Amino acid sequence: TMQLTPLGGLRGSDVFTFPLSVTLWSCILSKFWILGPPSAPDKTYMSALPLSARLYVGATIAIGATLVVVLGPRSDFSNIPLFVVLLLTSAITSAFKVSLPLAKSGSTMSVSYAVDFAALLLLGPNETMLVAVTSAWSQCTFRMNTKNPLYRTLFSMACLAITVQASGFAYES
Repeated sequence: TMQLTPLGGLRGSDVFTFPLSVTLWSCILSKFWILGPPSAPDKTYMSALPLSARLYVGATIAIGATLVVVLGPRSDFSNIPLFVVLLLTSAITSAFKVSLPLAKSGSTMSVSYAVDFAALLLLGPNETMLVAVTSAWSQCTFRMNTKNPLYRTLFSMACLAITVQASGFAYES
């Protein structure tokens, strides 16, 4: 099997095998939300997206899920009260959005990113990844005018998992 070494404090002897990724891919590429029904005009299913976008979103979700599954259990939780406080604070503040004057599309940024950044400095990348993924889920689930499709929620969660691990890798280097 092919050996892959992910980010986030793993040593050379800590590797995971390719079949784990294949299993994640098979879940992601299931016809229920990648292919969707033959006609999916409302973007509830990924089938409404162009093929290149489906591949990009699917790959991002697979990488993020792999990071959470492999590195989440490696969290040492040395300061559980601080972890819980940051987790709850990040989840609650994810509902508060700041409008960004970047485009006419009404781009926003969540206040929870400040909490996630503080968590990265105080807890490390593995614990912060769990905090950030929870805040992304909260942001995509609560106080929404319209319900987000599952793939958008998973994509947002995966993006934060990847970003936190990459930031933690850069910070610890």
